[in-house]
Amino acid sequence: MVHDTARCWACGSLNRLPVAADSPATPAPLFKCAWCAALNSPEGNAASTADPAAPRLMLKQVAQRRRLTPSTVAGYVLIAIVVVLVGSIFVLASSLVMPALFSPLALTTMHLPIAALLVINILFNYAACITRHPGPVQHHLQQATLDSGGHVQRHGLEGCGYCTPCGYYKPPQAHHCSTCGCCVMGMDHHCLYVNNCVGSATLRHFILFLSSLVMGVAYGLGLGLMMGWKDRAVLWRHTSNVLLATSHMQPLLRLLTFSVRWLLGAPHWVACWAYFTFVCWATLLSVGLLLSRQVRLLLRGESYLDTLQYLPQQQGLAQAVPVAALAAPLSHADDTFEPATEPTLSAPAMQHVQRVFGNGHPLLWLLPAWDRPQRRQHRSAGQIKMGRILDAPKWPVIDPAPGFGKTVSNFNLEDWGLAAAVTAISFPLGYLAGAQRSPAFAKVSGAMAVPTMWAAACMGGVAGFLLAYQNSNGRLMGLKPNEAEVRAYGRS
Repeated sequence: MVHDTARCWACGSLNRLPVAADSPATPAPLFKCAWCAALNSPEGNAASTADPAAPRLMLKQVAQRRRLTPSTVAGYVLIAIVVVLVGSIFVLASSLVMPALFSPLALTTMHLPIAALLVINILFNYAACITRHPGPVQHHLQQATLDSGGHVQRHGLEGCGYCTPCGYYKPPQAHHCSTCGCCVMGMDHHCLYVNNCVGSATLRHFILFLSSLVMGVAYGLGLGLMMGWKDRAVLWRHTSNVLLATSHMQPLLRLLTFSVRWLLGAPHWVACWAYFTFVCWATLLSVGLLLSRQVRLLLRGESYLDTLQYLPQQQGLAQAVPVAALAAPLSHADDTFEPATEPTLSAPAMQHVQRVFGNGHPLLWLLPAWDRPQRRQHRSAGQIKMGRILDAPKWPVIDPAPGFGKTVSNFNLEDWGLAAAVTAISFPLGYLAGAQRSPAFAKVSGAMAVPTMWAAACMGGVAGFLLAYQNSNGRLMGLKPNEAEVRAYGRS
């Protein structure tokens, strides 16, 4: 038996209150609006008429200033530490380690540009994580819930609740961060090292920051180990002198004072080399573990909060009964609109990656950019498959979204030849780059030629494999001539 009506706080529509399942004489304590499907409660919403502007967004977001708390102060200190560490690594690499290993030609044409590109990516994405709003709710509502006339789409606020601290809408994909003082769409976690949340708008920057930092310190650690190996005689002599000077001490005291004596008694370049190598090693270990966790969650379409089993409790919801008089006031341009949903855990991993990084070319993902790279071609609905926007296939489609195993097994002789050719070309190029003699470190005398040759061959092998993979993938998706695949898979 229906008793009262209530006005939806979210869109202003009028609803007849449903009754509780266990008590027909009592209104349901929590129900969904019949129009926008936002979560409502009878208390404080009783009304006999709908809002004249309904269905529209009824709340205005109030700008809130972030409070200065001990956690935010600690975050600013950690930001300064990260900037100092990254800057010191680059300065020592460009002024000490690289000149000692490479000739001016190899330094200016290859190693310094690589280091500069990595540092630019690190600092740009780090600054974006710090300064950008991690996931604005208002932008999400305007994009996902409103039609061209500014009206709320039917079921456009599905499961949306009210955030008391913000005084604004809280979609089911949002989470309120008490440190930032706002709701964040797609919140992953609050990171002290960026003094901000990692959400839907900054997750791409955060992963790119971690990736660039891992590549940079791995590159620096390799250079530091190479320099240490070349100067192993000097390092061993200094270490032997420190061991001899502390030989009369007790074992525990000797262990505690060895590092201090080793650093204070070492030449300046040795102390700088030790600092450089240790910081690169420690950063690679710690940030590498964090990056592996983020990539694993990304491929599964999860966030860190999901792993903590943070799920909105929407049990026991009742559906409100619409008031008959509500249907007339407004005409909606698209009543068949279906609100966008996040990919499920069963969706392909590439769909989750493209949701974060965009559907542009994967090489564009690595460039410092504020927005996600997107393809500019206009596509029809029939050309969107599994979250992947494709060029129009000109040949028969074998598989619109081939997996890794199927793509590799489809390699033909031309693909393997391309990968082998790129790898073979990398050998002499790497050898020539490493064979350059360095005036700053005369003892090298081309000794870096062989290690550099193998490093270049590894990079060339990866590049050749990716080119072959792209060709095979394009044939399976009908983007390249695929007569052989059509015969093999029996497609016409």
